Amino acid sequence: MALPRTDADRIAAYDAKVVPTTVGLKIAARLAGMKSDYAVFANDFVAMQLLVRTELGTDATIFPITYGMYYAYASQLWKLKITTTQPAVDAVAQILKDHWGLRGAQLLMLVQIAVNVFTITVI
Repeated sequence: MALPRTDADRIAAYDAKVVPTTVGLKIAARLAGMKSDYAVFANDFVAMQLLVRTELGTDATIFPITYGMYYAYASQLWKLKITTTQPAVDAVAQILKDHWGLRGAQLLMLVQIAVNVFTITVI
């Protein structure tokens, strides 16, 4: 297929791709797979957050208003765990722990989340 040569050709090619019926058919063809993929993601992610919440509940010195930073840390570890292999996981996890420690999170809780929820060793 030849590339469009004029602006009018480019606009026509773009318009042909984004016609609502064409887009609707493309999405309809993938919708079942998209839903099942999201269900798997959501179940794993919620289970991880519940484990993090359990860890946070064990320390009375961590106030609920700061839970967000621990959930963000856990989300980064979760993504790291599913996209990276050892030994990079441990090295990057250490960097993430240091990063969130500098932002004011308690280092002991960061270590507990890494070890108890993700079985990642950080110092």
